Amino acid sequence: MAGGSGGPFILTGTAQVLLGLLAEGLPVQEAVDHPRIHDQWQPDLVLYEPGVAEAVRADLSRRGDLLKEDPLLGVIDAVELAPGASRAVAAVDHRKDPGR
Repeated sequence: MAGGSGGPFILTGTAQVLLGLLAEGLPVQEAVDHPRIHDQWQPDLVLYEPGVAEAVRADLSRRGDLLKEDPLLGVIDAVELAPGASRAVAAVDHRKDPGR
């Protein structure tokens, strides 16, 4: 289960956390911590967080996307209960309060 805050960034952030868990097999905290990208109709920009790989940014640029770095693309928290696990594992997104 995952959800968060951040208005238009909630859907893309949640989807990227879930893809990290399900498609990439990342541990839940690693999936939450992973840098994110975001695109929407207006403005016509692909926003990306620091840490997004240069190869990813180069590929987006080659496709004609305009890019802009943004330090905070929403906040997503997640809880994972793996099949057969005896307890849930929670992950907190430290983007909201980096000191925690």
